[in-house]
Amino acid sequence: ELLTVSRIEATKLVLKKEDFSMENLARDLVAEFDPLAKSSNIKLVTDFESGLPKVTSDPFQTLQVLENLLYNAIRYIGSPIGGKQGEIMLKLTREGKFVMCQVSDNGIGIPKDDQRYIFQKFFRADNVRRYQTSGSGLGLYIAKNIIERSGGKMGFSSCEGKGTTFWFKLPVVKSSENQK
Repeated sequence: ELLTVSRIEATKLVLKKEDFSMENLARDLVAEFDPLAKSSNIKLVTDFESGLPKVTSDPFQTLQVLENLLYNAIRYIGSPIGGKQGEIMLKLTREGKFVMCQVSDNGIGIPKDDQRYIFQKFFRADNVRRYQTSGSGLGLYIAKNIIERSGGKMGFSSCEGKGTTFWFKLPVVKSSENQK
């Protein structure tokens, strides 16, 4: 992670952009993460809009972003309020010239005072340290940089004690927007 941060800051992080199916990438990753989610008593749910076009980005780096978001959701879901089972929703939709990916959980959320720092290097919210003492605080910083360098956008919404949704948008393939 430190090497990746160094490359980002030196503007030497190379993205090998190509056209790929975000849906296929997400389905493969969900299959990989499902056993971890189940062992943590977390239900991993998907909601993919049909007929999504391909996106243009670095598929390996995009996979790293999505892995980070799913892994964080599993790690920080904590104990859902009211004894409900933990749930993570991975949603893909089209929004104009972008494919939107959202990872939502019903976990501990991010305190309002910490939200402005969430994409800064080495930042970890105070409440997450109760659940996970390890972590570098670099994953979201790296993720946002990768998405932005791909021509996309990244953000989140959160309510402490209710959960968090991280989202990112990647551009649809320009040459054939209806390509699957």
